[in-house]
Amino acid sequence: MKSYDAIIAGGGLIGSAIALELARNDLRVALFDAQTGSRSFVASAGILSPAPENPGMISMVPFGKASLAMYPNSSSWWKN
Repeated sequence: MKSYDAIIAGGGLIGSAIALELARNDLRVALFDAQTGSRSFVASAGILSPAPENPGMISMVPFGKASLAMYPNSSSWWKN
């Protein structure tokens, strides 16, 4: 029987990123998805939005802006 340090359900952007990071840290990872590379992976495409989704996330706005600025082709509409 195979054993894993982590089992990830969902091979979208987040699930794949988590699996990759865990594997890079020498953990045995199993990633399960009914149809990898579809659904939310295609819909969100790694969106980095500086706009808060709710009032509790306002403190994350500077982090979102800094993350967005790391991508040279990102739009600059949020800077002003």
